[in-house]
Amino acid sequence: MATPAEIDQSLSQAQPLFQKMDQRYNAAALKWQNEIAMLERRVHDCYEDVDLGNGDKIAVRTALSEEEMLEYGAIEQRKTELEKDDPELSRLTYRQIELMTANPLITADWLEENKDKWPVNDALAIMQAFLEGIMTRRMNRVGDLQKFRTE
Repeated sequence: MATPAEIDQSLSQAQPLFQKMDQRYNAAALKWQNEIAMLERRVHDCYEDVDLGNGDKIAVRTALSEEEMLEYGAIEQRKTELEKDDPELSRLTYRQIELMTANPLITADWLEENKDKWPVNDALAIMQAFLEGIMTRRMNRVGDLQKFRTE
């Protein structure tokens, strides 16, 4: 049986190995944590600049969270149930534009309070660009899957 001094000596000799093992585990954990942080960042930072004409551009988000996509879909569903002159229709559309744009200052409240300060055509361009982006990404995924299956 080893004495306490022999055990201490063995442990101190093995210490560099323990440190290497810790570094490997920490590096792997950090890699995965960084990946999670990247996904979280993309929800807020991924956007495309959409040309509104005359060189004016606005940032339209390209990576909504699942919760935001569900909200967007629920708004779309609710809009189909409303009459064209229902004031709720505008409020719902403002919320959709808020979800679509990357600018945190463009909110549903701002849009409603400043109706005279932004063109409806620009809102339509934002919505069109957002929906086109979704469709393009879906079509690209389908194309990628079809190529993958044939290889």
